[in-house]
Order: sequence, then structure tokens, then C-alpha cells
Amino acid sequence: MDYQIFVLTHGNDLDGLGSAALIMRKYYVPLKNIFFLDYGEKKLNYAIENIVRMSGRKSIVFVADTGMNDRQVSPFKHLVLHIRKRGGKVFWFDHHHWKKNQIRDIARICDLAIVGENEYACAAEITLMELGLKDKFSVMLAKMAHETDFAPILHPYIRDAKNPIEVYGLVFSYYNTIDDIEKQTASLRRVVGMLSSGKFLNTDIVNRAGKFESKTKLELSRIERQIYSVNKDFSIGFAQSINSNIACDQIRKLTNSDVVLYIDTTHNKGHFRSTNTNIIELAASFGGGGHPHSAGFDIDKRKFADFRTKRQRQKFVDMISKSVERSKLY
Repeated sequence: MDYQIFVLTHGNDLDGLGSAALIMRKYYVPLKNIFFLDYGEKKLNYAIENIVRMSGRKSIVFVADTGMNDRQVSPFKHLVLHIRKRGGKVFWFDHHHWKKNQIRDIARICDLAIVGENEYACAAEITLMELGLKDKFSVMLAKMAHETDFAPILHPYIRDAKNPIEVYGLVFSYYNTIDDIEKQTASLRRVVGMLSSGKFLNTDIVNRAGKFESKTKLELSRIERQIYSVNKDFSIGFAQSINSNIACDQIRKLTNSDVVLYIDTTHNKGHFRSTNTNIIELAASFGGGGHPHSAGFDIDKRKFADFRTKRQRQKFVDMISKSVERSKLY
């Protein structure tokens, strides 16, 4: 392919990084052309600024595994229009929940858009299918991404250092503790590069996951001391940055709640998980997004800058409680 290719993907899980790796296995994509996003605006703006600056005429942008909120739609649309006006193409592979107007406004200006909540295929599987990849490694990578998204293994520790799913659950959390966006991006790019070469793990990743294990144990005990109930079906736990699936699983085990919310006090992020309740609109009310049973959002540091005191944690819980009442979630 003669086009210069860029990838914009979710940087918090194997589905996002796996999608980028699959694109690299099909086409030549320099690692410097891969960018990552989450449910906040900072990384999206960083990615868009760099792609706009670096892209020439007839560039191609692959967008994968993107969960965005209303505030992110406008800059995302700006990127699509910029690439298209310069003779380029945009392909969007996603399985997150999007509002109908968001899909309509953006999907119609893409060259190909396979988007919207999908109960059967994650972004990596959609990417695999659309790119026509059939080799054993690519198929296995997409399958692993499916398992992490649809049936995540929520064990807090590495039982088997050769099990990539468990290792990645820890290592992605480790990389997302890096506050410097350029250093974090460089770390995630190395993972994508390794996966694209046909390797699930290397020594560096296993070692970093192992180092993060001791912190995980400490924070799981912290959650146990800092759990708050919104009602009998909704509980909130506070701890420093660890894997959100592991944290939410711990809260659920301790409370047996349907909806759980883990607050990452290091990065001021909220992570929802639910068993039966659709929490996508509740997450959206805080400027977040995701899936009906797994979503996230950024917490405004101007309002909640420090969760070390019980008073601040209770203030946040009270705010969540009022939002739940307004949303008529129960």
C-alpha cells in the first residue's frame, strides 16, 4: 500500500493494542504512527495534533476500539474530515456503544465504518475479518482479545507467567500509571511492535507485570478498607492505580453488588462494571463511555483532587448517589 498509515486505538487493553498489531501485520506502519486513547480528552487531542501534523496527502487512518463521549466527537470528526479532504481514507472498526447521532455524523464520512455495540465480536476480531488475516497467530491474538473483553480473567496475581491474558491484565495497568504521555505512548508502542512480530510475551513485559503484582496485593487490601455503599446493589471502592477488572472483581466479591465502581485515586479515573445493569448512560453523565456493563470516565481534579481523606471520599460517594437517583438506575 502506497499510503502513509496511522493507527488510533484504545491503549488500556489487549483489544486495542491487538487491533493495532493486526494492522501492522497486514501493512507497514511505523511505530511512531501509532497513537492511543482512553475515555478522556487529553490523549485524543495529543493523537489528533500529531496525526494532523505528520500526515501528508492520501494518508490512511485506522481507528479501532474507540469508546468516546460527546466532548470527544467533535475533535474526532475534525480528524476524519482533515484526512478525507487531503485525499486520504479513514477506516473505523469498533464495538463500543455509540449514540445513533454520533455514528451517523462520523460513520457517514468514513470510507468504511463497522461500529456500534457488538455482542459477538470485539474490535480485534472485526479488524482480523476486514483485513482478511488468517494466519494462526493473528487468529489467536483476536481470540485472546475477545476473552479479555467479553469474559475477562479477573485473577489478581500471575498464576502462570506464560499466560498472556493474565500478564497483560497487570502490565497494561502498569503502563497506564505512567503520567508522561510520551513515555506511556512509547511503552505501549513497544507492546504493539512485539505483538505484530508474532510474539505474545517477552521478558521485559513479564518482569514488569511481576513488579506490578506486589502493588496489586497492597491495593486490594486498601480497597477492602475503603468500600462505600450507594445502595444494596451499588458499591464503590477506592485505591491507587491497579488493573480495573481486578479492582472491580474485588469490590464485587466483598459486597456482592450488581454495579461496582473502582476509583483510581492516582489518576482520578472511575471504572464501572456491572453484572445485570446497563451503566453506559451513567458513565456518559460523567463524560465517560464504554460498554453497557464496562465503562469508564475521568474525574474532574478541580472538584476532587485528593481522595486520601474519608471526608473527600464520602463527598464523592454522595455526588455519585445523587447522580444515581437522577438517572433512575434503580
